[in-house]
Order: sequence, then C-alpha cells, then structure tokens
Amino acid sequence: MIRPATAQIITTDGTLRRVDAATSEHTPTGPGPAAMTLRPDTVDAFERLVERLPVAVLDPAGETRYVSPAAAAVAGVAPAAPLEDVGRLVAPADVPAFADAFASLVDGDGTEARVTVRPAGRSDGAAVAATLFDFTADPAVGGVVVLFTDETPAASVRRLVRAVTDPDEGVATADSPRDTVDRIVAAASGLPWLELGCYLRDEASAPLGPVGPSVAGDAEPVVRAADRTGERRVVGPDAVPLNALPDRPYAGGLAVPMGDHGVLVAGVRDRDDVTPDLLTGLSLVATTGSLALDRLAAGRALRRSREQHRRCRAETDRLAAATATERSAERRVLAAESTQAVREAVCTELAAAEPVALAWFGTVSPGASELVPAAVAGDGEAYPSGVTFDLGDESGPPAARVLSERTTVAERDLAAGSAPAAWRRAALDAGLRSALAVPIGGEEGTHGVLAVYGRAVGALDGPVRAVVEHLRRVVAYALTSVELRALALGNTTVELELSVPEPRTVLAELADATDATVNLESAAPNRSGYTRLFVSVDAPGDRVVAAATATDGVAEARHLTDRDDGALVEVIAEGETVPGTLASLGAGVVDAETTGDGVRAVVTVARSVDVREFVDAVRESHPETVLLARRVRETPVEADRHFRQRIESQLTDRQYEALQAAHYGGYFESPRRQTGSDIAATLGITQPTFANHVREAQRKLLTALFRSG
Repeated sequence: MIRPATAQIITTDGTLRRVDAATSEHTPTGPGPAAMTLRPDTVDAFERLVERLPVAVLDPAGETRYVSPAAAAVAGVAPAAPLEDVGRLVAPADVPAFADAFASLVDGDGTEARVTVRPAGRSDGAAVAATLFDFTADPAVGGVVVLFTDETPAASVRRLVRAVTDPDEGVATADSPRDTVDRIVAAASGLPWLELGCYLRDEASAPLGPVGPSVAGDAEPVVRAADRTGERRVVGPDAVPLNALPDRPYAGGLAVPMGDHGVLVAGVRDRDDVTPDLLTGLSLVATTGSLALDRLAAGRALRRSREQHRRCRAETDRLAAATATERSAERRVLAAESTQAVREAVCTELAAAEPVALAWFGTVSPGASELVPAAVAGDGEAYPSGVTFDLGDESGPPAARVLSERTTVAERDLAAGSAPAAWRRAALDAGLRSALAVPIGGEEGTHGVLAVYGRAVGALDGPVRAVVEHLRRVVAYALTSVELRALALGNTTVELELSVPEPRTVLAELADATDATVNLESAAPNRSGYTRLFVSVDAPGDRVVAAATATDGVAEARHLTDRDDGALVEVIAEGETVPGTLASLGAGVVDAETTGDGVRAVVTVARSVDVREFVDAVRESHPETVLLARRVRETPVEADRHFRQRIESQLTDRQYEALQAAHYGGYFESPRRQTGSDIAATLGITQPTFANHVREAQRKLLTALFRSG
C-alpha cells in the first residue's frame, strides 16, 4: 500500500530523487527536471490502482514519481533503503531504449509501448518487460504508468499457475473437458520456450487420447506410464514431439498425471528449462485441471442422476397409469354378461389409456381365411375395417400373423417395416406408430385376437405390454365363463374350427380327379379300419364313382342319388381319414372343405368335452392340426343334443352304420332308391341281418323319442 511518506523515485536519465507525499515537497538528489508532488486527494484512488502491482509512475516531463514495492522487487531494489544505496532502477545501458518508448507515448504516437530492460539491482542479468501506458490525461494519475513484468522462467511459471487458477478466467469456470484443456494451453501461449497439451479419456475405462483441434494418434508409452503409476515422467528428446503437442522441435518435456482423467504434457525448447520451478508449477496446473475435470464429471454425474430420476418418475407414473388401466379393465371385463360385451369392454378400457390410440378385437368366421373386427375403440376406428387381415400373409399386419405364428406379435415402429405394405401405410395415415397383437384363448387364439396400437414409437413397451399380456388371460377367462354360463342353459353347442394340413387326402384326390367341389355330408368309421364317407359332388354321379374307384385309398364307391346341385356318393376309404378321426372322437362334422393344403373342418362337440384334450387327440393321428377358432353357438336344434347322445350310446356300431347307410341310401324314401339287399351288399352283410339291425335301431330310436316326451 502507498503511504504518505518518503518514496523512492528515479528519473529517465537515471537520477534518483526522493518525494515526500505528506509535505508535498521533494528534494532532488541530482540534476534533472523538477519532481511532481502527489496530491493528498488522489492518494486513495492511486493506492487502489497500483495495489500490489509492479508499477512506476512518470510525469509528462519524464520524472519518476512513484515506484511500487512490487516493482522494486522485480528490479532488485530495496524500497526502504536510502536512495544512495539503491542505485539505478534500470541498468544505464537500457535507459535510452526506455526513454525512447516513453517519448513515443508523450508525443502521441500511441497509448501503449513495450520495451525489454535489465534491472539495475539484479545480479542474474535477467531481463524484464516494461510496458508503458499513457495516463497523462487522467487527472488521478497525470502521467505514464510503467508495468514491469518478470520474464524469467520462474516468474513465467508463476504467471502460468495464476492464470490457470484464476477464479474467473481459469479452469474453474470451464464448461467442458475440452474447454479445460484449451484454457490450460492458452495460459502458456505467451511463453515461447514452453508448449502444453493434454491426454484425456472419455470414460474411466477408456484409453487415453490426445485432445486438441488438430491432434490424432494414441498415447505414447511415457504418457501411459505416467497415467498408470500416477508419477511425473521426464520425457527425453527421443520421445518428442508427443501427439498432444504442436509439431515443433523440442529438447524434451514432462508428463504429469491429472488424477483419473489423463495426463498433462509439456514440451521445452531447451533441456535447462526443465527446472524445479517448472516441475512444481506444472504439478499445480495438473492438480488444478484435475479438480476442474472432477467438477465437470460431478456435474455430468449429477445431470445423469437427475435424468435417471426423471426417467424413473416417468416410468413410475407410467406404471401407475398402466396398473389403473389393468384394474379398471379387469372389473369391466369380468362383469360383462355376453361375449360381445367382453370384447367391447377390453377395447374401450385399453383405448382410454394415454399411450394407446386404438384397440380392437378380431375373430375368424367359419370357413373364412381372414380376421374380422368384432369390437373397435379409440382413434382411427376406420383402420381395421379398411384393411384385409389375411391369415396366410406372413408379412401382413401383426393381428393377422398372431394365429399363424401362434404367439404375441409386436412392432415398435410401423414405419420401420422392410416393405411398404398397404396395411403399414394405412396405419401410419391413421396416426398409428406401433402395434401389439395377442391371441385370446391359448396360443391358438380360439377366442380371437386382441390388437392394440400406440400413438408413438415404442409406446406399447414395458408396462403397457405387460397389461395387455395380463388382460389376454383375463379376457380368455371371461369369454370362457360367458360360454359356460350359456352352456348351462342347454341351448348352446361348442363349435370348433380346425385346419388339418394333409394335402393328399382321399377327398382332395377326388376333387382333383373330378375338377369339382366335394362336400362331406357324414362320416362313420368302423372296426375294420374303413371309413364310410357320404359326400355331395357338383358333378355327374357316374363320373364321380369312376374317379373315386380309381383313387388310391378308396375300396369302394357308389352313386346313391342325384341332386339339383350334383350327386350324393358313398365312398368307403381305407385307413385313417380326417373325417373318420373326427367322427371317432364324437365330433359332428358341420362343414368340411377340402383344399390343396388339406382339410378345413367345422365340427361340434359335446359340451362336456375338454377342447384341448380333443385337439390333442386329433393330433395323435394328424400332428399338424391347428385349432383356428372355438365358439359357443346358440341354436335351438342343439338344445336337445342330450337326446342324440342317448341314442348314439344305445346303438351298437353295426346298428348305427346300418341306420346311417339306410338313411343316405334312400331306403326310407318312397319309392325306395335302394333295396335292403343293395344296402346290405355295400355293408358286407346279408339282407336279413341288415333288416334286423335297422329294426332294432328304429325301436331304440322310437323308445327314446317317446320316453323323452
């Protein structure tokens, strides 16, 4: 601090003077211009201006009015010593250069000048930089301010450390690892004998890499050694230049660890520049840089933690919303009293969920090959009715693929499909971005398919998918419960739709041979391994019989009668047949369509039959059998199914076979299309035996009929 007391001054001609700020007087100690008096009213402002700065003040006449203690230290001058013992501040040989710089400012050639001088009081001969600033117009100064800067390596290192540790401009305010490195490198940019660089790693386990705008390559062995051991390493001349340093000639360098973040490296022009002061200074720079990188890493970790917390909160909210949807849907579905009410309830509840745009329930009609919407809710309700859900299309919509793949089908992004299918374009046009479809009623989807569409990509992931998977079981249970309640009323029957992929069946061969449609009317297996099939064919009877007789697996064929749409033919097939298997298991064949891929059959079974066990029994003879649908049909005819079951249980196989052959052979018509002898011959029995079987069957039938009434 400046005090109102005697201060040491020096003039531009080297003359030392003394100024007393308290008395505003001065005593010249040699020839030269008159000394300026420091005015008391400017002392405080002047003190604040020059506090702790290595400065001197000269008046416009060139007389030195003030030399700060810091400037005296740079010049090797003791401020408290008598002027006679101090000597000159600037070496006499450098006074002319200093005077020229001063004169250029006073003459108005600029506002700043710089000159290198040697202090008079230092024995090491080191030079200092003197930077002159024109403050002649400033009333508080009224002269030229001279800032002395020590240019020795030790002082340069101290300035480097101060620049790096500066709370405002140093690494403490860097906003990224790269910015941290840039500030460290920039702090040494004014030192011609020193270059700095850094190697950093992106993550804790990542390899070190040089950082800079135009650097490349890996960390050198000496750098990796410093990083591994945590100790400073001296870099020999054979190891420079390093990848993190500019491509210039170096005499050597240093590698200083920066904690867990990397390594600070330095390159020097002369081996003598590697001094203890440099080692200490670079260690401080590396430690400060490491702390700055720690701060940035902690900030990144905090941001990640906050983001993770935000995601957890969002996921928690999403889970809570999904749970609410699940509970609400459960209540409505289980309270529904009809099949359609169950379908509509689950679709409505799912469509009300935030990420869900559309929900619909699809079923397969008997004999059909596509999924048909039975209930729809949400946005884009026109989409399901405007798209064909072909069950045989392997690249079709998820809802159609469920039944063929026999599992849940999901698409996170409908726009990411490999082919621009029409159904994808229609879905995107309807604002649908993701889809999820599940089978209802086991993998076979015996009750149908539930399809859900999301408003965004991945909207149906996580909790929403878990809800849909849970509801598929709830809906299946509810539909089964509704069917069981309907069965208990006695006016329903269980109808199953099966696909049996056996392309070369007897009926398929017959259809190919006659180029006609073959429909199964009835089937009855016998103990001899034959199956008696009654089929209607839209072709002449004699041609059908000829084709059947020539077909492998047919033992016999007879034309029974002609109809408006073709002929009724009896075919006795050898070995196992699809209709024979179904009939032997107690199923009534409602419809059977023969295609090139096999048989698609609709059958009815007793209400007490376990559907899964029935299908497994069919698969024992036909392993590839697929259950396409399971339905409960309300029909007055089936309300008296118990009557039929009682009749079948009382008839022997021979009586049932004889009665069936007589019915389809026109034996009971008037006039008879076939005689008892004709039918007996087809059964391989005598006419009296046939007549006995028929009479006994009729007796049992009439007894059951009148007793049931």
